[in-house]
Amino acid sequence: MNKTGKDEKYLELQVGLFMENVLLQSYRIIFLLAEGILLGIGALFFESPIFWPFCVIGITTIIFWMVTCSRRSKIVSWWSEKAGKNPRLAELYEYEDTMPSLGLTRFLNIDLPVILGLIWIMLGICSIL
Repeated sequence: MNKTGKDEKYLELQVGLFMENVLLQSYRIIFLLAEGILLGIGALFFESPIFWPFCVIGITTIIFWMVTCSRRSKIVSWWSEKAGKNPRLAELYEYEDTMPSLGLTRFLNIDLPVILGLIWIMLGICSIL
């Protein structure tokens, strides 16, 4: 493989990892913002019948959040493993230090949506009582 081919492969890895990571973070921001708005509106209409559609939409959004971000995290992990095998990228970014830990990834993809889901359930129970 000539130098141009190696540079193209290097650039492909770098751009692929960057784009997938940015997309994952964008999804997280969108879902977190949507949940915050839905929770705020749901809390405003807490004692009225209009609360229940917001509750259903909020819980549905949480399910989409968990599925979408978990799948996107797997893609980012695949790109980071692929890039980590490239000595130029591994040296440049030192992936062990810059990639998010599994605990943080689990919190953002699973724990935070579950916490928000529990808030919806508590609001729903309180609105019934």
